[in-house]
Amino acid sequence: MNNSIWKIRPSLHQCITIKIIQPLLYITEEGEHRAI
Repeated sequence: MNNSIWKIRPSLHQCITIKIIQPLLYITEEGEHRAI
């Protein structure tokens, strides 16, 4: 049981990290386009 939890955890953490980082990257890209 413990092993399966540890296998799922990294992917869940990755998913959350991507959901947080992706909008930030999009905002910075938009900002750069507006600056140009």
